[in-house]
Amino acid sequence: MFELLVFVPYLGYGGSERVLLNLVNYYANQGKNVALCILKPGGELELELNSGVRVIYLEHNKVMFSIFNVAKVIRENKSKVVFSSLWHMNVVLALAKMMTRSKSKYIARETNIVSKQSISFIKKTLIKLSYKVFDKVIAQSLDMKNDLVENFGVDKKNIVVVNNGVDIDSVNKKLQLSEKYNIYPSESINLISVGKLEPQKGYDNLIKIFFAAKFSDNVKLHLIGEGSMREDLQSLIHKYQLENQVFLLGIQSNPYAFMSEANVFISSSRFEGFPNVVIESLICGTPVVSNNYLGGINEIINPTNGKIIDFNLENVDIFKDSVIKACDYNRDKISQEAKERFSLISMMNKYNDIFKS
Repeated sequence: MFELLVFVPYLGYGGSERVLLNLVNYYANQGKNVALCILKPGGELELELNSGVRVIYLEHNKVMFSIFNVAKVIRENKSKVVFSSLWHMNVVLALAKMMTRSKSKYIARETNIVSKQSISFIKKTLIKLSYKVFDKVIAQSLDMKNDLVENFGVDKKNIVVVNNGVDIDSVNKKLQLSEKYNIYPSESINLISVGKLEPQKGYDNLIKIFFAAKFSDNVKLHLIGEGSMREDLQSLIHKYQLENQVFLLGIQSNPYAFMSEANVFISSSRFEGFPNVVIESLICGTPVVSNNYLGGINEIINPTNGKIIDFNLENVDIFKDSVIKACDYNRDKISQEAKERFSLISMMNKYNDIFKS
């Protein structure tokens, strides 16, 4: 019997996937019998899985059509706790639970402010119905909990808020590897952001504000990630003649090297579930200037580690001033505080309490 059976669509680069990777690796390191079930092989983070984690492939391309495969896995692999993340996987798991009449404890983890996403009436109804099936629903932030209660009718007594934690040892190892890196020119001031090039991340808005701020030529903005908006963002860079100041760097295997050597991390999202990259940046000692969005940012940023403002053209001067002032923050203090508040152990202790309750 498995102590924990985890379902996730894909194990690619992403904040939610990173949290699940940390979860299963932690349990494997504790000697627990744990399995990770994903649609098909090929995710970049699979290379970081602990050898003690059993990997089960559903051999399917679409989450919403994998229900029979999921039900089969549940029947063949008895588990104390069955856990899923991402709303479409959660819906499928709820249906599979009803099909199998499994007596395991079922826990869903939401990853976003769902009402902010473009979802159909049918999908919204599926979420409302399926989340009632779970024994517990984990929200990453108070904003997320409120969204589930107010817009999807989830019983607030059934929701537990658990802020994401970061595997600090893993970050430190990659930071040690990055000590020999010379990523940025020494005379430049470097701003960094990490995330998928998708509308949610607000990079189109960031480039417009960056241009309006009229930074000097030695201020550079680096965006790490890939996504559907690459061409649109490249067009904006060309439109504003920012080719020598704004750079799309694609996916990087060691983003912490870029974070640690940057002067300021910029979080421009329109909404988030809980921004893991912001925590990772703070652990690297890099201060944050963030848009004021729903999804936990106000639970992370305080006057000693960053600044939250509304990213709009009316606030260009405030944005520019915040970036300049952030360069002088105490980086050692920022790093130490983040490690104390957002350790992986702290998060895992909360998960253990939920699994055992």
